[in-house]
Amino acid sequence: MSRKREKMPSTWKINESKRLKDGSYERHQLMFFEEDIDHLAEAMRAALQYFPTFRKPEQRNRMAETKEKFENTYKPWTDADDLQLTQWFCEGKTSKELSELFKRNVGAINSRIDKLELRLKY
Repeated sequence: MSRKREKMPSTWKINESKRLKDGSYERHQLMFFEEDIDHLAEAMRAALQYFPTFRKPEQRNRMAETKEKFENTYKPWTDADDLQLTQWFCEGKTSKELSELFKRNVGAINSRIDKLELRLKY
C-alpha cells in the first residue's frame, strides 16, 4: 500500500499567544517563506551555539554510544571510587585495566588520575 505524499506548504507560521494581566491576549506570528527556510535554518544553528544545553545530534549519538560501551560514563566519581582507583593505580594496573574495572573509558580514567595527581604522588 503506498501513501500519498502531502504537498509541503510554501509558507510556515509560528504563532504565540500570551494572556495579559487584564485578561486580554497578545498574539504574535512569525511567517517564513519556502525560499527563506535555508536562511532560517542557518540562523537557528548559529543561535543554538549560545545555549549551553544544546547538543548537536552527532554529539548525542556519540554520548549514547559511549554510555552503551561504558556503564558508568558521565556518572560522578565517589570517594570510594577515588580510593579504589588510588589503590589499583599504586598496584600498577594500566589505564586500560582500570577502564574495564570502573566501566569508564580510558580518557575518563586518565583524567581522574590527573585530577587526583596520582602520577605525581606515587
